[in-house]
Amino acid sequence: MNLIAFVSSLGHPSYTGRAREPGFVVANVLVVSLVAVGVERLVPLSGAVLIGVGVAFLVFRGYAVPGTPAFVRAVSDWLDAANSHSPAPPDERELLRAGVLRRASGDFQPAPSFLAAWRVRVRSAGPREDDARALAAALSVAPERVTLAWRDGVLFAEAAGAPLGAWLSRAALVADTASIHELRRRYPRWDAVSPQRRGAMLSTLRLYLDVCPSCDGTTVLDRASSRVPGVNERTVAVTCADCDARLFESGFTASVAVVDDDTSPSVVGR
Repeated sequence: MNLIAFVSSLGHPSYTGRAREPGFVVANVLVVSLVAVGVERLVPLSGAVLIGVGVAFLVFRGYAVPGTPAFVRAVSDWLDAANSHSPAPPDERELLRAGVLRRASGDFQPAPSFLAAWRVRVRSAGPREDDARALAAALSVAPERVTLAWRDGVLFAEAAGAPLGAWLSRAALVADTASIHELRRRYPRWDAVSPQRRGAMLSTLRLYLDVCPSCDGTTVLDRASSRVPGVNERTVAVTCADCDARLFESGFTASVAVVDDDTSPSVVGR
């Protein structure tokens, strides 16, 4: 296997292409250049070889130095904390640590690398008939145990009769299914967190999504009439401007995520 094929096999789509992180490139160029200068003094031409390998990894993987994502995120978190007068809420803080959210102009938004990987998963989602199977795969539950059913405008998921979660639109379900895969990969503690916390983190993440997973339309954060059964008031909501799918509503958390046979109760109101 030649070098290019080998490096290509190590490709990391979450940090390449449109998801490439400029901070990763800057940090890696500095580190590789310093190391190359040192080894060049010991072994002639070794510095040039090292730089070539480093550039190949930057192109095909997005970073060359192991631990770059964690290091850059730690520096970013430190700078955010130094420049912010108010600490991030608990769920946002965990999503910041996982590299899923980032601060921008005093607010939160999905990190480019996460959003790119998330959109790939969303676009690979099958038709509506495959939703239960896709959710089962995300939660590592046997597909035959999971059922989905609409009741009073709410989409409920159950595993062998036990509640898994609830959503106000199929778009919200698709968003969470894609997010679970990425959070499990980026957030090592994901499976150890309680189902309620996982549900809250998923709901919080949907609050900051600016693209609809169903139609790729633009989402709008505004005060709107609640779509939760029995709640007759206006609430903070995220809704797709194109297909009208409700992605987020304050006070409504889809507590999805199970560990073995431990299931969480669905939360359908305040």
